[in-house]
Amino acid sequence: MITIGICEDDIEYRKVLCNYCQKILNNTGEIREYPSGDIFLENFRQKNFYDEGGVPDILLLDIEMAGASGIDVKKRLARLMLETRILFVTNHDEMMEEAYGKYVFGFLKKPFTYEEFKQKMDDIMEDVDRGRRKTEIITGKHDRVTLFLSQIIYLKSAKPYTEVYFVKKGSVLKKLDERGIKRWEDELQFENFFLIDRSYLVNLEHVENARENKIWLDNGMELKISRRKKTIFWNLYKKYLLLYAK
Repeated sequence: MITIGICEDDIEYRKVLCNYCQKILNNTGEIREYPSGDIFLENFRQKNFYDEGGVPDILLLDIEMAGASGIDVKKRLARLMLETRILFVTNHDEMMEEAYGKYVFGFLKKPFTYEEFKQKMDDIMEDVDRGRRKTEIITGKHDRVTLFLSQIIYLKSAKPYTEVYFVKKGSVLKKLDERGIKRWEDELQFENFFLIDRSYLVNLEHVENARENKIWLDNGMELKISRRKKTIFWNLYKKYLLLYAK
């Protein structure tokens, strides 16, 4: 079930967005309303937003509000490495540059039609579904850890095993999996993971920047792409950006 949050201080626009969301969800999801950025962040402090159902999957976010702005809310989510997809709704074109960032899926300039809204939301909801795919880390005969693929930042060969680095509750953790890196490459070949050299299998979703033969991950790690993998990486990464990057 998809959860959509509406953080908008204009009550009339909040009603419009709520009606639009009800049409899209068709009673298959949950809508939460926040009349200000301050109230959204207060909910943040009172609840464990890392737990399932805590933070909305999608947040419709006004940029300029009294108190905490939409930019403030976006930065708070980014600092905690939460994957809420953000769609800004705004009157303020001049603030859009500052509002860009990871998990920002675009902007809607008020006023907008339901058709414009639905077009944006269809892409975001597809991305939410993609991010819910799971895998298992096998750490022992009777010990397995289930993760969303989107939690995994990268995997590192530790022959004959693999170190899996992933995000949980805002921290980067590591688990040792019994399988080798080649097995992981085969398993994740259709899931936007790429083996940049013999040792590192990276999740393209966590690539913050890429230049020439280097990539920077969103946990601050810098990695080098092997010479023979460079062309393949860039072809795949460009396709990934066209499909998913906003």
